[in-house]
Order: sequence, then structure tokens, then C-alpha cells
Amino acid sequence: MRPRLMPRTLVIIALAAVTIVGGLLFMFTGRGAELGEWREITITVLVSNVPTAVDVDMKPGDTVYTDPAAMNAGTLDEVSVAPMLQVNPDAEGVLQTSENPLMRDVTIVFTTRGRQTGELIATGNQVVQVGQQFTVITKGVQLRGIITRIDVR
Repeated sequence: MRPRLMPRTLVIIALAAVTIVGGLLFMFTGRGAELGEWREITITVLVSNVPTAVDVDMKPGDTVYTDPAAMNAGTLDEVSVAPMLQVNPDAEGVLQTSENPLMRDVTIVFTTRGRQTGELIATGNQVVQVGQQFTVITKGVQLRGIITRIDVR
């Protein structure tokens, strides 16, 4: 007399077969397998509320590293430091824009290489998007800001 297969065994065999077939279909036809061509990407990062006491020792040509892997992310193209503007009410309650003498805005532009696949842009080990926080690290300084612009060429 032949032993009957238990219902649990049949379910496990069926799930394994569906998983293997689905994985093979996704591997050969899925979008996950498509990678874009390597392109030059220029990223602009705005760092607000940088105290005037912090020495922003960055200059074009410096190497930019990623956080937390400390991998080479690209080359610094431009750094601009401007007074931070803030809105304050005057004596009559009318809002006025004025410069904050203790804080600055730093705009950092750097170039890197990455891939664009559909709507995703990846540089090295991370996906970047406008509005995302990004830490810019050079040999002399580490600043955390928000990506305000991404240009893919």
C-alpha cells in the first residue's frame, strides 16, 4: 500500500512551485532587471541654518563623500554662502524679511555619475530625489541639507 501525501506537503510543494515560477518570470521580464546608462548627474543641496561660527571650508574641485558609507560621491563644482533670510514682524505687526546675522544659507553643487531608470535616479549606493535630505561630506566639513535640484545629462 502506497502512503498518501499529506495535505500540508501538497501545499508546501504548490507554494514552492509558484514562488520559483514567479521568480523566474520576474527575473526575465521584470523592470527590476533594467538598468539605465551611466550619466553625469549634477545635484544641488541647500543647507540652511549654518551658524556663522562654522567654517565652511569647501572649494570647487574637492571630493564629496557619501554618508554613511564614506564612498566617493563626486566632485564639488560650486559653493555659495549667503545670509539666511527670515521673516519677522516689525513694531506694527507687519511681516518683514531681514537677514539673520548669526546664520547663513550654504548652497552646494556637485557632479557625480549615476543611473536613471524611469523616474529613479541612483548614485552609487543610494537613490536621490528632490526634497530628500542629503549629507555632503568633504575632508574639512560635513553639512546636512535638502536636495533642491537634480540635472541628468
